[in-house]
Amino acid sequence: MNTRLIRAAIAIVPLLPHVALAQGPWAAALSVGRKALGVGECSAVLLNLSDPATKEWPRGPNGSRVSMADFDFTVSAPAERAAVGKYDGANSFAVCACPKAQAGSVATVTATYPSRTIAPKVRVTSVSFSTTTSVPIVAGSSSGNAPGCDPPTPTTAMDGGGALWTVTVTPPAALPIGSCGAVGLTLRDSTGKDWPRNPVGARVSISDFDLSATTPNGADAVGKYDGASSFSACACQTGTVGEMGTVTATYPARALAAKARVPGIALKAVAPFNLAAARGSANPPGCGDKQAGQVAIAGTPLPPPMIVAPATTPAQLPTNAAPMITEKFKTGIVAPPMTTAPPTTMPPLANPTGFTAVDRGGGGVDWAWQPVPGAAKYRIDGTGLPSTGLFTTSTHNAFPHIPGGPGTWKVTSVFPGNLSDTTTGPTVSLVVHVLPPRSQHWLVKNNGAGSLAQVQVPANPFDPAHPCTPMASNQPTLNDCTQYDVDHHTINQGINPGDLSSAPYDLQSLGWLTVVPVDDWSKNGFVRWLDVGIKLWYEQFQSQQEAVYGNPLDLGVGRRAFCVQEMKGPPHPGYKTVCYATAHGATPGTPGFNDSATITHPAPSPGSTDFILAMMIIKDQTGTTFLVSNGTDLVLPTVRLDTEGPKFVPFACISCHGGTYNAATRKVDGSSLLPLDPGLLSFASASDKAAQEEKIRKINQMITVAQPNSAITAYLNGLYNGAIGTPGTAAQPDYVPSGWSQQSGFYRQIVRPHCAMCHLAAPTQWNFASYGNFLGNKGLIYADVCGAHTMPHAEVPYTSFWLKNTGALYLPGLLAAQLGYPSC
Repeated sequence: MNTRLIRAAIAIVPLLPHVALAQGPWAAALSVGRKALGVGECSAVLLNLSDPATKEWPRGPNGSRVSMADFDFTVSAPAERAAVGKYDGANSFAVCACPKAQAGSVATVTATYPSRTIAPKVRVTSVSFSTTTSVPIVAGSSSGNAPGCDPPTPTTAMDGGGALWTVTVTPPAALPIGSCGAVGLTLRDSTGKDWPRNPVGARVSISDFDLSATTPNGADAVGKYDGASSFSACACQTGTVGEMGTVTATYPARALAAKARVPGIALKAVAPFNLAAARGSANPPGCGDKQAGQVAIAGTPLPPPMIVAPATTPAQLPTNAAPMITEKFKTGIVAPPMTTAPPTTMPPLANPTGFTAVDRGGGGVDWAWQPVPGAAKYRIDGTGLPSTGLFTTSTHNAFPHIPGGPGTWKVTSVFPGNLSDTTTGPTVSLVVHVLPPRSQHWLVKNNGAGSLAQVQVPANPFDPAHPCTPMASNQPTLNDCTQYDVDHHTINQGINPGDLSSAPYDLQSLGWLTVVPVDDWSKNGFVRWLDVGIKLWYEQFQSQQEAVYGNPLDLGVGRRAFCVQEMKGPPHPGYKTVCYATAHGATPGTPGFNDSATITHPAPSPGSTDFILAMMIIKDQTGTTFLVSNGTDLVLPTVRLDTEGPKFVPFACISCHGGTYNAATRKVDGSSLLPLDPGLLSFASASDKAAQEEKIRKINQMITVAQPNSAITAYLNGLYNGAIGTPGTAAQPDYVPSGWSQQSGFYRQIVRPHCAMCHLAAPTQWNFASYGNFLGNKGLIYADVCGAHTMPHAEVPYTSFWLKNTGALYLPGLLAAQLGYPSC
């Protein structure tokens, strides 16, 4: 675009969408010529610059105006290759909506200063920024397919100094038998923006290449020239539907004058096409000839083909058969002299065998292969590697920064003279697992991290400041609270059993929680405060009553769990449920953590070497209380459930159990007891699981009573086929709720092990009880999981989701695809 055109563009910028630059000494406005971009269409991109200090167009150190050529332009869209950018000279850039683009999506154009190819003498050293603009994509009737819309298919590669050419060969996508289709050729110089030029200053064009079209048998496709700058591929009647043909472009053309050749360039680009169903019975010109695939220009016989060592850099490995190839060729590689000397044929260029890849974690990948005699070095290309390739003289190499997800790589031998052949180079694929950084700590979402003043400290019912009230007028007022029922439960206290102190946490004031003697009868003060008939984890023979299991998908420890449930009268009538679960094993981040041999055999005593802590939940009509004990102190202010260290109780608990902390009552409103699904737990053996099923069923039945009409109750009723109250009923293995029956595989792979249990306790709008509920939250899920990386919200499921080795299946990619997004 010349200066006059730039000025014309400036005049219409205010009418077009743009994003103003917010940093640096310049004001920049980027815009697209069309307000909406039809599928298959392209539109010019315009750039307006001004220097706020001078109110004029900014200038470089040499006094020339800064132009579009000083920027690098790129295009992105939600789906890969849905929109691309197209240069037509350094000052002309367009954005194109590819045929696969979906109407309603958006293409984003980014301009970055300085360009990576800008000369130092014209670069403004104090300026570095990017600015963007977007254009909506709408339905269109155009069949246009801009270069870059189809993935490239690399062939040969070489190393060497000098600049890069990018050559894009575009044959017909599918060529009907009996017909011909035009072949396109697009060239870009080392900047990637302009056509390369020859020594006399003219653009290199298709006429400077020799083109041919053929099939492996040499007979089912031919090439047809219609002038030096127009070439078509033709499918012969002898071909078969689905047969692959190739178009080959070779530079320099044999007939190209020496003065028009670019010194040091010798290349060959090959692109595939497929034969499609026949159109008519006629044969295109050239079919049936002895030398199918080659056609003379203007009746001049072609000399025998000269095999030239290609010198290319592949853009990326093939993802599927694509009717286009983009190759980058390095200058500085001297072609064999174009003389009358006999043509030379390169020797066989063998490639390595035994190519393997190993995921080392954190984005590190190791490759290895067998040596090739005569090879000077080896080159690896593929996912996450530089476009110039990765070189080594040994038979192994590694790269530490491969992005997470599926990757494919190719290795080729490089022989003396920089000769190589990537057409037969072996490839290897691997899913790379990388744990992304999070934008938030674990277990703090929604309710925050809490504080010491909010720890749920039980109030002392034996405090003389809270005297008991007699049951009847003829009973004396007693400060020792000795009114009990036949089960030794307190029935008349100055404060209600289960109330919490308004005082901040103070370990010294909690001595009453130990054994407290009252009138010749002793009972643990903590149990008296609980006011239910429960034995705790440290009492004799209690281990025989507990459900024993490992928790590999939640906390990564072994657990012993037990619950009691009693109906209470005034002042808070209704069921009161008290549950505890001890944790055994190694703490997070230490050797043996989440080890199946340890967590499925939790020791029965808090005095054992692998005892970590005990957690207790007290739920009644007034709310829920969460308490933690280390076996000595019955109330701890914090709990350590991950490698980030201790977090305040109850906030670390309600991140999964749900609910909201109530500062007035010091309890949690709306919290839930979570199901124990045997299919998500681990056991020492099948017989051990069978022995624990009934204990787990009893706990689950109490959970349904404690919170009726909830998503958790529905889950448990489904888990037990509606017979949760029937003794001896076993849970369904690998259970899938009815709301997920049509997406059972996805539910089992991602939702059930990583999301379901905590989300069942979430508010109804995001409880994930059905696929409809899950899909209705797809925007929020994608933002939290793939964007902010705040979900899953506990360390064990978070690590499993990103790092679990599921073979060729990549869990984040599966989630994104299910939600309708391109990647995660």
